[in-house]
Amino acid sequence: MTQDCAVGSALEPKPTVCVASNGGARAGVLTAVAALALAAALAACRGGPTPAATHTPAPGPAPTAPMVPTPPASQASATPAQSQMALYIWVSPEFASAAQPDNAALLQGFTEAYPGIRVHVSVKETYGKGGMVDLLAGASRVAPAYLPDLILLDEDSLGQVAALGLVQPVDVLAPSVREALFANVQAAGDGVPFAMDFPLLAYRAPMTLPLTLGAIAESGGRYAFAAGDEDAATRSLLAQYMGLGGALVDAEGKAALDSRLLTRVLETYRGLADQGVLAPQVLSLDRDEVWDLYRAGGANFAEVWASQVRSRPSALADAGLAALPTADGRPIALARVWSWAIVSPTPERQQAAARFLEWVLQVGPQSAWCEAAHRVPTQAGAWPLAGLSAAHSEFLLGMAQVATPCPPALRTPAVTSALHTALSQVLKGQLAPRQAAEQALNKIRQQ
Repeated sequence: MTQDCAVGSALEPKPTVCVASNGGARAGVLTAVAALALAAALAACRGGPTPAATHTPAPGPAPTAPMVPTPPASQASATPAQSQMALYIWVSPEFASAAQPDNAALLQGFTEAYPGIRVHVSVKETYGKGGMVDLLAGASRVAPAYLPDLILLDEDSLGQVAALGLVQPVDVLAPSVREALFANVQAAGDGVPFAMDFPLLAYRAPMTLPLTLGAIAESGGRYAFAAGDEDAATRSLLAQYMGLGGALVDAEGKAALDSRLLTRVLETYRGLADQGVLAPQVLSLDRDEVWDLYRAGGANFAEVWASQVRSRPSALADAGLAALPTADGRPIALARVWSWAIVSPTPERQQAAARFLEWVLQVGPQSAWCEAAHRVPTQAGAWPLAGLSAAHSEFLLGMAQVATPCPPALRTPAVTSALHTALSQVLKGQLAPRQAAEQALNKIRQQ
């Protein structure tokens, strides 16, 4: 008899599992051990006890399904003998403050209102091996009992989770919960919109509002935006496109960018570069570097994000805030949106998750969570925003009511890469705007 070693789990760290070799039986034992290893890792992720290791039986007929251990009692649905149900919540790093022991106040109201539900919040990186999307995909295949009950993710990640069939309908929520949300985010996709972030303009010199790119060019000031950040640069470019009246998608939700309008946008950027309006290092700037450049006096106008304003309000106390300058001056912003989604397939646990959502979407809890995460709430009742001047708080309220989620068809890597490449080539003088626009749209059509 020989000994074969195989990787036991897709999660890190990857344990090496050795099993006896005996033809087809080996595959069944490997599947069982892999499922056990994944379940153990997921149990650790949820905060519950890890299932005890068991002796591997002698090889026999291959099992017809993976042998997944029964969840520990602390992770199962509450029974009459238990005094509390454990509600497991996974959040992305932006909301890590909710899992910190010194921020217990963020959950205090819920635990007081529902003493029979014990909340466990875990922070998960969004992508990569062992990230939330990866863990959810793995658990759904071999250890569904270890899925969390609730998740809080951005629209891109949540779309991937929904594609796995893991997002449950939210019809268990009271209708008033959704009705209180801004109309512009109610159709943000899967889940219940909770927090937002969007680009805006910080400026120093007194300017007449609304701002246009033409007015900025005439002012003689220096303009900075995160042209080195693919996501931020694409959202800026698309805002300019929308300012020309362009539609982003067709009736079926597919990308429908017009070559003529995209060429005009790229011509505008090229003109700003030729006039010396754009900061010389604009192609290498990310969001934080734009902020730093503006604060150091290297730019009179800077595209910053609402999250930056909320995290460092005193740094912009003397700054004016406005919507991104566009051709017609309309306030336009393509927002990132974080939404809650119920994952548990168990009706009893769905009801517990719904009670938490109804609580956290009340004005007080939502305001506290968004302030801790430096994000913008999705309902008007959460204003004024703590820590901001009345003028800045009122401005963010106005923008939050018009900012819209970027359509999924324009958030794919192929689209953002094509548009960002076109912008870079034009600003570097490598391609004429028309040629760059046509090449970008050809790439988008081929995806």
